[in-house]
Amino acid sequence: MKFDLFCQKLKSFLNDTGMSKNALAKKAGVPQSQVSNWSRGIGKRFTENAKKVVETMDNLSQGQYQQPIPKEIESAVRVAWNGDPKRAKLICDVLNTLERYKDCA
Repeated sequence: MKFDLFCQKLKSFLNDTGMSKNALAKKAGVPQSQVSNWSRGIGKRFTENAKKVVETMDNLSQGQYQQPIPKEIESAVRVAWNGDPKRAKLICDVLNTLERYKDCA
């Protein structure tokens, strides 16, 4: 992979997912400073650590690292839903709104 393409893919991934550079670096097992530099286009070549980041981004995109929903939230949603389709739609609307405004917090 060309280095410029990698930097572009990294920036897009971070923007699309809202994941921090630090979190991605930890998951990939690379220094956070490298991820930060790459996200700003600093560097010259596609290294072994960059390959680890690409693999991690691909795995995350495929849902392989999804974190479980905390029990308290799952329980609260089940109580609020209570088998009512109208409530289910309301819950989905709230979750979609939260997703849309996650970067505003």
